[in-house]
Amino acid sequence: MSWQLILVIQIFVSSLMTLWTRHIALTSKKVFFSVGAISYFAIAVAGLVYCLLSNRGLPPVPTGIAWLYILLEGIAIPIAWLFGFKLISYIGASNTIVVATVNTIGAALLGIIFLGEHISLSFIAGVLCILFGVYIALGIKPDKTHHLAASLTTKSLLVLGAFVFFSIGMFFEKQAITSIGVWNYAFYGWTAQFMGALAIYWLFGRGERRHISPIIAKRALALGLVTSIAGGLFILALSKGTLSHTIVATSGKVAITMLLSAVFLHESNNMKLRLSAFAASMLGIALILF
Repeated sequence: MSWQLILVIQIFVSSLMTLWTRHIALTSKKVFFSVGAISYFAIAVAGLVYCLLSNRGLPPVPTGIAWLYILLEGIAIPIAWLFGFKLISYIGASNTIVVATVNTIGAALLGIIFLGEHISLSFIAGVLCILFGVYIALGIKPDKTHHLAASLTTKSLLVLGAFVFFSIGMFFEKQAITSIGVWNYAFYGWTAQFMGALAIYWLFGRGERRHISPIIAKRALALGLVTSIAGGLFILALSKGTLSHTIVATSGKVAITMLLSAVFLHESNNMKLRLSAFAASMLGIALILF
């Protein structure tokens, strides 16, 4: 399967994942850390299955610096996910997917700086367009019925947190995949992410246990399953392409997510502003890719 086809499928699955995340964020408000731990458990199990199917047995044990890459991405990616999960409860699925394009900038910049990937004036112009789209999206209410109170400062801090940890996580994920192979990474890397999410839950979320119901657990497991499919396609694409181009290309989910959010989540208020944010982000992506 080509890099381009993998990305097209990944973009569609990732859009569905974003919608499901928004649904859980609205219906499971008291189990913030628990949803992360349960979801990453499902992701880790899926990673084991992918690895066993690929290797027809257990993977070889990583050696040397690969363990450092696995450790760092295993901490950074769950933290970035938690920032994103909180943000989606404040600004909705379609706005979050626009804002999340700023994460791609950070990851792409690390690839450019430390991996020697190409940069150009069009890349810089694209970054500025994406930042403008993010600024617009942060000021839009999530939908016509949900108006969760959060200041621009709070939302900006969540964006910053997701940006920093996502960028670090993606950089070391690329390094780990290069070191040990994509499907071996699915086992070791995703297991490390589950351990990271579990540690975060143990430190901050143990008080949520009384709020965990079978329905919430099933929803979180389903989220983990969908995420593992999107994640599997992403790491496969990442193994075939550069970090900067792969991570920016996945931002194409902005268009699909906005459409699906309007249909299924009724996120159709302030359409002029939504379309402006969408246009700025898509222009930025186009400038970066082409």
